[in-house]
Amino acid sequence: MVDTKQTKTIGEHWVASELARRDWAPALTRDGLERTDILAVKTIGERLQIEIQVKSARGTGQHINWPLGTKSQQPPLHDYEWFVMAAIDPDPTVPLRGYVIPRAHVAAAAWIAHMDWLTEPGIPEGKRTAGIDRSRVYVRDFAAYEGRWDLLDLPTTEAPVLLPARFRDLATDPRVGLPERHPWHDGLPNLWGKVRNEANAETITPVELAEELGHLPEARPGLRVREYLRSQYPDHPKHEHWHLTQAEADGVRRYFAQG
Repeated sequence: MVDTKQTKTIGEHWVASELARRDWAPALTRDGLERTDILAVKTIGERLQIEIQVKSARGTGQHINWPLGTKSQQPPLHDYEWFVMAAIDPDPTVPLRGYVIPRAHVAAAAWIAHMDWLTEPGIPEGKRTAGIDRSRVYVRDFAAYEGRWDLLDLPTTEAPVLLPARFRDLATDPRVGLPERHPWHDGLPNLWGKVRNEANAETITPVELAEELGHLPEARPGLRVREYLRSQYPDHPKHEHWHLTQAEADGVRRYFAQG
């Protein structure tokens, strides 16, 4: 029988070590603190602080999954709450895998995956009755978040949504939807995954501009550019990523050229 406490310990200590390798100073919290297993402070730049909840599961291949009950579906309280899903192979010679995901994305995925399964068309009534507290999400639905430790440098509201494209459609489907008080009820993120439409094809992001302007490294890549953009475009939707036209990018260049 698998020792679940040992599984939890493996995942949390591994995540802490990966954070330390990337200039974060991690501290494991005491048992009993809801939502947070690790507090971490960036040791360079602006000393950014983040909270991480670690979910650990043992298994191999596409069979790995994580139970994500109602507490995991609660909305974020601020822009620096993260999950790291740790996948532990039974073979101790196989490296662990980690999936770095904003809390809002996990909450949406847990609800969408379960409600889609529960209400799947064609399934006889009464055949599936498990409540939302029994939600599980499989590794395939988090695959694009693997190894994305770089996202921790961003506010969670500016991290790309890397859930499957079908989840976007399900989020607006009355059959499935989103959990109560989820921030995406106010509007889904404009870009989902790595798909960009023709209108966005020639745009530039704040991080790309920051690199061009010599701002990097920053504790939060692109922060100075984003702060300027917010001052110029206060009506920009909160959950929408910045994709600047060449004219807008030129305005940023001119501002920072003035010193």
